[in-house]
Amino acid sequence: MKNRIFALFLALSVIFIFSCKNEPTNTPDYNLTKGATRSWKLYDLRGGENGQEVLYRDCNTDDSFDFLHNGKWYYQPGAKKCAENEALTQGSWAFNDAKTEINITAESPLAGNYKVTELSPNKLILSSKGRSYSFNCGCK
Repeated sequence: MKNRIFALFLALSVIFIFSCKNEPTNTPDYNLTKGATRSWKLYDLRGGENGQEVLYRDCNTDDSFDFLHNGKWYYQPGAKKCAENEALTQGSWAFNDAKTEINITAESPLAGNYKVTELSPNKLILSSKGRSYSFNCGCK
């Protein structure tokens, strides 16, 4: 009887181990896109001579960067516009080999290389051209 219980336990353990998906969830790619699409809401924008001048305005509070796992990128300015001609912008994104920079390609002033200062499941900080962009996960 003990042998049957042990054999059943062993068989169930093997099935459980091999049925689990091995999805990496703490990689830069996964943290940025969550395996599909992740919307990052801008909450702080700084720049200026010392890099600490607050450039964030009320019209930025609903702006987001959306990164898709297939390499597409969207800038969504939200309902509060900083300029009348501000519109949805799309392009593409890619990490450098070391995953320390993101290159955004688009017909936009936002195109360019961004240093990844911080990237976790809930926070993204990018810096480029003397500016620091801080985002919280919109988690959509």
